[in-house]
Amino acid sequence: MIFFWNRKEVYRGVSVQKFNEIRNMLRAQDIRFKALEKNAGETKQKPETVEKSRKYSTIYVVYVKRKDYKRIKPYIR
Repeated sequence: MIFFWNRKEVYRGVSVQKFNEIRNMLRAQDIRFKALEKNAGETKQKPETVEKSRKYSTIYVVYVKRKDYKRIKPYIR
């Protein structure tokens, strides 16, 4: 289990492709991780802008243990 005091954020963004690349790389390296998908929630915008903002409504986050972060840092950045 990865606790909040013993984890390091590897990725935070809106790109599902980058999110999946990082998860696949971590699996290939046999590194345990925690992946989260955070929904930004419903918006009260005009119908024209809702379609554009829906693309960015989900934020993807990947955490690893601090000791593993040093090992994968060259591959991520």
